[in-house]
Amino acid sequence: MSANTSSAAGQRQSVEVLLGGLGRELGVATLIISLVMFISAMVVLGVYFSHSRDSYAELRRSHVVSANLSWVYAELLEREQSLRGYALSGDTDFLRWVEIADRHLRIADRNIHNLVANDPVQRTNLAKLRIMLKVRGANIAAMRDAPRERMAEQIVKLAKAHDQVPVVGLLWTMLVHERKQTELREQQILRASTIAYYMAFGIAGLALICGAVGSALTLYGRRPHP
Repeated sequence: MSANTSSAAGQRQSVEVLLGGLGRELGVATLIISLVMFISAMVVLGVYFSHSRDSYAELRRSHVVSANLSWVYAELLEREQSLRGYALSGDTDFLRWVEIADRHLRIADRNIHNLVANDPVQRTNLAKLRIMLKVRGANIAAMRDAPRERMAEQIVKLAKAHDQVPVVGLLWTMLVHERKQTELREQQILRASTIAYYMAFGIAGLALICGAVGSALTLYGRRPHP
């Protein structure tokens, strides 16, 4: 009877030692898995932040394009109103504002050209806009060089022959295109951020659970066994 009891105790001790060693091995493996999962969560966030920088850069580009298109419209109005002011008053300061508006239009055109280089739709629209502005600019220059007493008549003829509606319509089309692109990118950023944060926090949560399990197994494996 005593021999059986001693044998059972020895077997139990052997099992406990075996379980302790297994617990240590599983604990270390689980902790390593937990660390890998934490690193994966950081990688997910890193990829998202890298992608979001590019997306926000595109958003800024669209906003700058829209601002320059609005600037074109404002300078068109400024140029023609200044020319009318000179025709009515004879004040040469108005001609200086016409020159300033021409310079601003060239700057805005260059800005838009650089910003829409990767957008075929806007490149096509810009080519059409340039043709319209070139024709209207040539007419404005001819009127500016004409005798002042004939300018009022020529301004009326220009208004009838070259209405602003096509130019304004094209500018509006380009603005609407940029706004649609902006809305699309904002939706993409929101969707990507939601997915990235859910994935990162989900992986981090699993990593915490694995870390807790691994710590418990390691502690169990390291406890003294009789």
